[in-house]
Amino acid sequence: MKVIISMFTGVAAFASMRAINTLTPFNTPVSPIEGYTVVPLSMEGAIEPGGEVMKFNGNFRSIFAQIRRIKPDFEWDDFQSAAPPTSLTGRSSTEKSITHSLCTPNCKPGFRSLALMGYDYLQQLHKNCGVDAGPRKCSVVYCFQYTKIWFCNDNDKSISFPCENLNPYILQLIGMTNCTQFPREKGMETLKAQIFDSGGWNIIVGGDGDHCCEQDDPDC
Repeated sequence: MKVIISMFTGVAAFASMRAINTLTPFNTPVSPIEGYTVVPLSMEGAIEPGGEVMKFNGNFRSIFAQIRRIKPDFEWDDFQSAAPPTSLTGRSSTEKSITHSLCTPNCKPGFRSLALMGYDYLQQLHKNCGVDAGPRKCSVVYCFQYTKIWFCNDNDKSISFPCENLNPYILQLIGMTNCTQFPREKGMETLKAQIFDSGGWNIIVGGDGDHCCEQDDPDC
């Protein structure tokens, strides 16, 4: 993944003696909390069996929209990942090792119900979530209607493992009612919270004012 996002699509790059096309999203990411740097989620693979390897930057919903502009009938089951997942260091894929959690005072809130939609989306995805080497690097894994889920890395090496492994943490954040508010002007319960794993990574649920719409997104 690259820290600087290219503001154009269809860039051809060469890596490991093969051509890889890189497609990037339209919006520049905003840090959820002071001191963190946001880097784009990156996926490298073929969008159909036997297809060329391509690299996509963004979040899963924006990457899906990018691929659909290339292959209108694309579904996530078609994606053939070129990168193996990282081990969870001796733990089973479902074992949590939470050190602590907190409400994030410097983070803007997102909508709690839409964070639950993000949980459902990632649960059905069966793809890898990854972040560049840290510390304090975050990638947006889900973004919809001013609500984001960030996956953050405090290790000095990049990490990547199945997205459904994040979901027990996301669900615990959604259940943190002490971090919710019900602003009268919005009419929906909001949430801003952060949870930390002993493996040197954390999850943030909140917002940053980004509407999260991509071109041709049918839900926006």
